Amino acid sequence: MSQPLSPEQFLPHRDDMLLLNDIISVTDSESKARVTIEPTCAFFIAPHGVAACIGLEYMGQTAALIAGLSLQQGKEEPQIGFLLGSRLYTQTVDFFHPGQQLIVHAVAGTVVGNQLANFNCTISDEDSQAVLCQGTLSVMKKPLTEQA
Repeated sequence: MSQPLSPEQFLPHRDDMLLLNDIISVTDSESKARVTIEPTCAFFIAPHGVAACIGLEYMGQTAALIAGLSLQQGKEEPQIGFLLGSRLYTQTVDFFHPGQQLIVHAVAGTVVGNQLANFNCTISDEDSQAVLCQGTLSVMKKPLTEQA
């Protein structure tokens, strides 16, 4: 039986800024992660939970798992990713509530050259499967070996 995948294996984020709890799946073009809302979460506002606008970062980290996999497989050199923005980010809730488990899903969309990409993302409640947030992220990648 193989070990479950850990976000630390694919992302440089650490401590409070690693917002994903578990990786459900990751391929060359799609990733899914789980986030459990707890009082120890970064950005937790008692008694409400985590503001749904933080979902953008959940989406960004989930999309970054795809690049982390490519790096591990030797398909890409180390790079830094910049979230340029989002299009049509919608949310049906104001907060993700304590104890709630979220499924964050990112699918690679349009890729322009080797530097620009879009990811279509959703955040769903794991129990009800209701979509709580959705949007398209625009990301720029820059190899760490390039000079500024």
